[in-house]
Amino acid sequence: MVFSDEKESAALESAEKIAAVFEKYLTEDFVVLGPCKAPINKAGNLYRYQIVVKAPAGKRKELREWMEKAFIPLKNE
Repeated sequence: MVFSDEKESAALESAEKIAAVFEKYLTEDFVVLGPCKAPINKAGNLYRYQIVVKAPAGKRKELREWMEKAFIPLKNE
């Protein structure tokens, strides 16, 4: 997940808040990596930070459903 803002501190703060939610509510099957600077840290006037949630292959659907119910509407990709 990528978090962007014109203020670097705001982008990082958003990523930290969501990472904390993941770490609090996800089981040990999932690993939260980050937040860290996105590979392209600044695009235009936006600073970018990312978090990655690693899930076992059999649990990815469970993760997606939890995220959609909890707070994040996702596109089908």
